Amino acid sequence: MRFISKLAMTAAAIFFALSVSAQEVKENSSDTRLMKNVVTLGVLENGMVIHEWEWNDTARQLSSKYGLSVEEGGYPSEGLIAQDVEAIYPDAVVVDADGYLVIDIPMLAEQDELIAKMVMEGGADVVFAKKFMKKARKAGKAGSVISDMRLKQDITKIGTHRNGLSMYTWAWNDLARSLGIVDAPTVGFMAQEAQVLYPQHVTKDASGYLMLNYAALNSI
Repeated sequence: MRFISKLAMTAAAIFFALSVSAQEVKENSSDTRLMKNVVTLGVLENGMVIHEWEWNDTARQLSSKYGLSVEEGGYPSEGLIAQDVEAIYPDAVVVDADGYLVIDIPMLAEQDELIAKMVMEGGADVVFAKKFMKKARKAGKAGSVISDMRLKQDITKIGTHRNGLSMYTWAWNDLARSLGIVDAPTVGFMAQEAQVLYPQHVTKDASGYLMLNYAALNSI
Protein backbone atom coordinates (compact mmCIF):
# COMPACT_ATOMS: atom_id res chain seq x y z
CA MET A 1 0.00 0.00 0.00
CA ARG A 2 1.31 3.30 -0.88
CA PHE A 3 -0.14 6.78 0.00
CA ILE A 4 -3.06 7.96 0.14
CA SER A 5 -1.99 2.38 -2.13
CA LYS A 6 -3.54 0.30 -0.75
CA LEU A 7 -5.58 3.05 0.32
CA ALA A 8 -8.27 2.24 -2.15
CA MET A 9 -7.36 6.74 -1.71
CA THR A 10 -9.61 7.14 -1.82
CA ALA A 11 -8.53 10.12 -2.58
CA ALA A 12 -8.02 10.03 -1.22
CA ALA A 13 -10.67 7.80 -1.04
CA ILE A 14 -7.82 9.62 0.11
CA PHE A 15 -7.02 10.56 2.11
CA PHE A 16 -8.79 11.30 2.74
CA ALA A 17 -17.31 10.56 7.60
CA LEU A 18 -13.62 10.86 6.44
CA SER A 19 -12.40 12.83 9.31
CA VAL A 20 -9.77 11.76 11.80
CA SER A 21 -10.35 13.11 15.27
CA ALA A 22 -7.63 14.94 17.14
CA GLN A 23 -7.78 12.37 19.93
CA GLU A 24 -7.28 9.57 17.43
CA VAL A 25 -4.34 11.29 15.78
CA LYS A 26 -2.58 11.95 19.10
CA GLU A 27 -2.97 8.34 20.18
CA ASN A 28 0.31 7.04 18.78
CA SER A 29 3.82 8.23 18.04
CA SER A 30 5.07 8.99 14.55
CA ASP A 31 8.69 9.12 15.67
CA THR A 32 11.12 8.06 12.97
CA ARG A 33 12.97 5.94 15.54
CA LEU A 34 10.00 3.58 15.49
CA MET A 35 9.96 3.21 11.71
CA LYS A 36 11.69 1.36 8.91
CA ASN A 37 11.40 1.38 5.11
CA VAL A 38 10.15 4.97 5.01
CA VAL A 39 8.87 6.10 1.59
CA THR A 40 7.78 9.58 0.48
CA LEU A 41 4.21 9.64 -0.80
CA GLY A 42 3.59 13.31 -1.50
CA VAL A 43 4.14 16.91 -0.49
CA LEU A 44 1.51 19.25 0.95
CA GLU A 45 1.23 22.86 -0.16
CA ASN A 46 2.71 23.96 3.15
CA GLY A 47 5.87 22.01 2.35
CA MET A 48 5.22 19.17 4.79
CA VAL A 49 6.00 15.73 3.42
CA ILE A 50 3.64 12.76 3.66
CA HIS A 51 5.37 9.42 4.17
CA GLU A 52 4.51 5.75 4.37
CA TRP A 53 6.50 3.34 6.53
CA GLU A 54 6.57 0.05 8.38
CA TRP A 55 6.72 -0.08 12.15
CA ASN A 56 9.97 -1.58 13.41
CA ASP A 57 10.49 -4.10 16.20
CA THR A 58 10.91 -1.38 18.83
CA ALA A 59 7.45 -0.01 18.00
CA ARG A 60 5.89 -3.45 18.09
CA GLN A 61 7.34 -4.02 21.54
CA LEU A 62 5.67 -0.84 22.79
CA SER A 63 2.19 -1.85 21.72
CA SER A 64 0.54 -4.60 19.70
CA LYS A 65 -1.31 -1.87 17.79
CA TYR A 66 1.91 -1.03 15.98
CA GLY A 67 1.79 -4.49 14.44
CA LEU A 68 -1.86 -4.45 13.36
CA SER A 69 -3.48 -2.99 10.26
CA VAL A 70 -5.76 0.01 10.67
CA GLU A 71 -8.68 -2.25 9.79
CA GLU A 72 -7.74 -4.40 12.78
CA GLY A 73 -7.53 -1.43 15.11
CA GLY A 74 -3.84 -0.77 14.61
CA TYR A 75 -1.99 2.50 14.22
CA PRO A 76 -1.66 4.23 10.81
CA SER A 77 1.65 3.74 9.05
CA GLU A 78 1.51 6.80 6.86
CA GLY A 79 1.36 10.52 7.47
CA LEU A 80 3.62 13.20 8.88
CA ILE A 81 6.80 12.27 10.70
CA ALA A 82 7.18 13.87 14.13
CA GLN A 83 10.78 14.99 13.59
CA ASP A 84 9.78 16.82 10.40
CA VAL A 85 6.99 18.65 12.20
CA GLU A 86 9.26 19.44 15.17
CA ALA A 87 11.73 21.20 12.86
CA ILE A 88 9.01 23.64 11.77
CA TYR A 89 6.58 23.73 14.71
CA PRO A 90 8.42 22.54 17.85
CA ASP A 91 5.46 23.43 20.06
CA ALA A 92 3.29 20.98 18.09
CA VAL A 93 5.34 17.96 19.14
CA VAL A 94 5.34 16.37 22.58
CA VAL A 95 7.19 13.47 24.16
CA ASP A 96 5.18 10.45 25.27
CA ALA A 97 5.75 8.32 28.37
CA ASP A 98 8.22 6.12 26.49
CA GLY A 99 10.31 9.07 25.31
CA TYR A 100 9.09 9.09 21.71
CA LEU A 101 7.75 12.06 19.76
CA VAL A 102 4.03 12.52 19.19
CA ILE A 103 2.44 15.15 16.94
CA ASP A 104 -0.09 17.28 18.81
CA ILE A 105 -2.60 17.75 16.00
CA PRO A 106 -4.73 20.42 17.74
CA MET A 107 -1.60 22.49 18.38
CA LEU A 108 -0.33 21.92 14.85
CA ALA A 109 -3.69 23.03 13.48
CA GLU A 110 -3.44 26.23 15.52
CA GLN A 111 -0.10 27.02 13.94
CA ASP A 112 -0.59 25.86 10.36
CA GLU A 113 -3.53 27.07 8.28
CA LEU A 114 -3.49 24.16 5.84
CA ILE A 115 -3.46 21.52 8.57
CA ALA A 116 -6.32 23.33 10.28
CA LYS A 117 -8.30 23.25 7.06
CA MET A 118 -7.57 19.57 6.53
CA VAL A 119 -8.63 18.64 10.05
CA MET A 120 -11.82 20.69 9.82
CA GLU A 121 -12.75 19.29 6.41
CA GLY A 122 -11.68 15.72 6.99
CA GLY A 123 -8.54 16.12 4.92
CA ALA A 124 -6.43 14.57 7.62
CA ASP A 125 -7.43 11.32 5.97
CA VAL A 126 -5.08 12.15 3.17
CA VAL A 127 -2.40 11.77 5.72
CA PHE A 128 -3.81 8.52 6.96
CA ALA A 129 -4.24 6.78 3.70
CA LYS A 130 -5.28 3.33 4.80
CA LYS A 131 -8.26 4.69 6.72
CA PHE A 132 -9.05 6.88 3.77
CA MET A 133 -8.90 3.94 1.37
CA LYS A 134 -11.02 1.73 3.55
CA LYS A 135 -13.79 4.29 3.30
CA ALA A 136 -13.16 4.71 -0.39
CA ARG A 137 -13.75 1.07 -1.05
CA LYS A 138 -17.15 1.43 0.53
CA ALA A 139 -17.89 4.42 -1.70
CA GLY A 140 -17.50 2.60 -4.99
CA LYS A 141 -16.75 -0.71 -6.65
CA ALA A 142 -13.12 -1.80 -6.86
CA GLY A 143 -12.06 1.41 -5.17
CA SER A 144 -13.60 3.65 -7.87
CA VAL A 145 -15.38 6.74 -6.55
CA ILE A 146 -16.95 9.85 -8.01
CA SER A 147 -14.40 12.64 -8.35
CA ASP A 148 -15.70 14.75 -11.23
CA MET A 149 -14.75 18.42 -11.06
CA ARG A 150 -18.20 19.41 -12.33
CA LEU A 151 -19.71 18.19 -9.06
CA LYS A 152 -17.37 20.13 -6.77
CA GLN A 153 -17.05 23.61 -5.31
CA ASP A 154 -14.75 25.42 -2.89
CA ILE A 155 -11.80 23.52 -4.35
CA THR A 156 -8.45 24.02 -2.58
CA LYS A 157 -5.14 22.45 -3.58
CA ILE A 158 -3.42 20.92 -0.56
CA GLY A 159 -0.44 19.13 -2.08
CA THR A 160 1.04 16.90 -4.77
CA HIS A 161 0.97 13.12 -4.77
CA ARG A 162 4.03 11.16 -5.82
CA ASN A 163 2.11 10.05 -8.93
CA GLY A 164 2.22 13.66 -10.12
CA LEU A 165 -1.43 14.49 -9.49
CA SER A 166 -2.43 17.45 -7.37
CA MET A 167 -4.39 16.71 -4.20
CA TYR A 168 -7.38 18.81 -3.20
CA THR A 169 -10.12 19.31 -0.66
CA TRP A 170 -13.59 20.39 -1.80
CA ALA A 171 -17.28 20.52 -1.04
CA TRP A 172 -19.92 18.81 -3.15
CA ASN A 173 -22.08 21.31 -5.04
CA ASP A 174 -25.86 21.39 -5.44
CA LEU A 175 -25.73 19.21 -8.55
CA ALA A 176 -23.81 16.54 -6.67
CA ARG A 177 -26.25 16.64 -3.80
CA SER A 178 -29.17 16.35 -6.22
CA LEU A 179 -27.55 13.13 -7.47
CA GLY A 180 -27.36 11.80 -3.93
CA ILE A 181 -23.64 12.41 -3.46
CA VAL A 182 -23.50 13.40 0.18
CA ASP A 183 -21.16 11.12 2.11
CA ALA A 184 -18.52 10.63 -0.60
CA PRO A 185 -14.91 11.69 0.14
CA THR A 186 -14.14 15.43 -0.02
CA VAL A 187 -10.40 15.13 -0.42
CA GLY A 188 -8.39 13.57 -3.21
CA PHE A 189 -7.77 14.05 -6.95
CA MET A 190 -9.66 15.74 -9.77
CA ALA A 191 -10.91 13.17 -12.27
CA GLN A 192 -10.35 15.50 -15.22
CA GLU A 193 -6.68 15.90 -14.30
CA ALA A 194 -6.24 12.17 -13.75
CA GLN A 195 -7.84 11.54 -17.13
CA VAL A 196 -4.94 13.31 -18.83
CA LEU A 197 -2.18 11.29 -17.15
CA TYR A 198 -3.92 8.03 -16.27
CA PRO A 199 -6.99 7.57 -18.50
CA GLN A 200 -6.97 3.83 -17.79
CA HIS A 201 -7.98 4.55 -14.19
CA VAL A 202 -10.90 6.84 -15.05
CA THR A 203 -14.40 5.56 -15.77
CA LYS A 204 -17.91 7.02 -15.98
CA ASP A 205 -20.90 6.32 -13.82
CA ALA A 206 -24.43 5.83 -15.14
CA SER A 207 -24.94 9.60 -15.25
CA GLY A 208 -21.79 10.23 -17.26
CA TYR A 209 -19.72 11.67 -14.41
CA LEU A 210 -16.10 10.68 -13.96
CA MET A 211 -14.96 8.18 -11.36
CA LEU A 212 -11.44 7.34 -10.20
CA ASN A 213 -9.84 4.08 -9.21
CA TYR A 214 -8.00 5.43 -6.20
CA ALA A 215 -6.45 2.07 -5.37
CA ALA A 216 -4.62 2.06 -8.70
CA LEU A 217 -3.68 5.75 -8.57
CA ASN A 218 -2.24 5.47 -5.10
CA SER A 219 -0.07 2.52 -6.06
CA ILE A 220 1.72 4.50 -8.78
